Amino acid sequence: MYFPISELDRDAYFKQVVTTLQDKDCKVFLDTNILAKYYVFHSQARKELNDWLTSLATLKKLQLPVWVLNEYSKHVIRQRTKEYMNDGNLIGDITKNFEKFKSFLTMYAEPADLSKFGYVDSQALQDDMKAIQNKLANFSKMKATQKEHEIRIHNEITDLLKDCILDSDIFSLSDRISVSAVSRYANELPPGFEDGGKINNAYGDLILWKEILEWSEKQKVKKAILITNDHKRDWVYAPQKLMINGRSVFNPYPYLKIIDTRLSYEFKLATQSDEIYIITLGTLTQALLQNGDKNLYELAKALQLEFEEEEEQKNKSSELSSDALSADMAKDILATVGELDQSAILDKEKKLQKGTDYAELALKDKNYLAFKSSVIAGVVTELKSSNWYVQNPAIDKISFLTDAHISAIPELKNDLFVLGRNIYQSAVGGAYNAITYVLNLCELEDDSHPVLNRHILNGVFYELYFDSEGTLRIGDFKTGLITDLFNCKIKKQYNPFEFIEAQLKPFIDKLFLLPGQQAAIHFTIKWVAERDDDLWGKVADLKALIYENENLLSKVNDEQTYGALLDIKELKVQLERSFAIPLKYIDLQYDPVAEDISHLFIRFNYKFIREERTT
Repeated sequence: MYFPISELDRDAYFKQVVTTLQDKDCKVFLDTNILAKYYVFHSQARKELNDWLTSLATLKKLQLPVWVLNEYSKHVIRQRTKEYMNDGNLIGDITKNFEKFKSFLTMYAEPADLSKFGYVDSQALQDDMKAIQNKLANFSKMKATQKEHEIRIHNEITDLLKDCILDSDIFSLSDRISVSAVSRYANELPPGFEDGGKINNAYGDLILWKEILEWSEKQKVKKAILITNDHKRDWVYAPQKLMINGRSVFNPYPYLKIIDTRLSYEFKLATQSDEIYIITLGTLTQALLQNGDKNLYELAKALQLEFEEEEEQKNKSSELSSDALSADMAKDILATVGELDQSAILDKEKKLQKGTDYAELALKDKNYLAFKSSVIAGVVTELKSSNWYVQNPAIDKISFLTDAHISAIPELKNDLFVLGRNIYQSAVGGAYNAITYVLNLCELEDDSHPVLNRHILNGVFYELYFDSEGTLRIGDFKTGLITDLFNCKIKKQYNPFEFIEAQLKPFIDKLFLLPGQQAAIHFTIKWVAERDDDLWGKVADLKALIYENENLLSKVNDEQTYGALLDIKELKVQLERSFAIPLKYIDLQYDPVAEDISHLFIRFNYKFIREERTT
């Protein structure tokens, strides 16, 4: 058994989860609350989730515990799937309450006071309330097809999971658990003891866990992931601190939680392996996005919009209006900042007074502390949290920034550059407001704040190519929104590619395309040892990846390691990250020609690298 940890390396944890998920022998179990999400996600988010789960089902990784099917079936049989959409039913109560309020206000409102609230007379007030009623009625119509929606979703779930159901005998398991649960709950052994006081289904969590445990032992499962949105402390716990991008921070709300060590130990007793993860759909989506999966942004958006803060967190948080923030900025830019050693360093650098020459501390922003604006400093700190629910409100706080701020303090461009870097980092991590912010900047043609947005965009582009030490991200570029950045529109006031082209000039031999360029890059796949695999189909070993007689597949060490099987789409994603080439410009051809190879095997000690070329 193990001690709980007080600090978790979040990036390493995400990498471990994704690596385990990619393992051929990993089994992924779904909880009932994940099926419930199908009913509330819009079609684009649902398609992304369904496509991802289908890929797991195809490889026989996806498993549905019989207990989960039992819980879900109760809702279907009793026609209670509408309970999965309870928030959607609020429109009825809102409409009824507004009708009562309308009647009250008609009697209560003093005609003489109406002008204070923008109404010329009582009829104007009535017209406004009637318009609101019509809006509410229109919203209600959007739910008129709910029954058809429920049937359609149930059919989608059935089609996805009908071949993934375990063969467990939950009837005998339930009988056994009803005896053993008494002792476990009395001793507060997870999971489920927090439900001990419930009249109905008090043992549900424990039955689910035991089913997974016994099936894994029987099938000799060594690696497993349970996807559940259950945050109860008899399943998971929150380490007090996280290590994020090399920085130690307190675990921000909503807390990143990991499996209770007692459960991983019990899994080890049953399977001789402790490699099991219990993770929420939101956390797993964020881990996949951070590790290169670009097909889950709509799902990430839906998960963020759905989230509601707990009441105690609402009481702790304070929201500043844009007017208040603008006032803070006005005070901020007049404040004296000479006390900081780093500020003194920046003030001595003559290059800060002109153009887009940024301070070295901004280009290597790992230790950038010399913010001229404490407001921007606060926003950057929140963006560095890697927590969607902290990052999204932070983006809203920068909407007040204008070119006027740059005029007041020219050195503020360093703050904005660093801000742009962190906005892009948040966007690639799936923070919806950050994604929207970057896309909007790219779409602008006539920029009303060209000085401000140029500095932010420069930071965005720089973050794509360079890490926090100012080093080129060779082999691992941050390509989450690379297609959008390459398609960024030329502004009437400036060229958004000019700065990054200058920064990349010394490294041109490492790259194939620069932002703004459009050209197909042709690679040839050299392969050997074609063979059949029951799960993966036709498989071959990747021997070389050729570009103009240059082999880009390099052995980076002599360790005997396992490898990964990649289909063509996954290989293109790897090449996109390795060479910063948007997917649509990557062209692959087999040599020898092969139309039926479905996957290529590449060992982990081989990487795609473009070596230095001599002229």
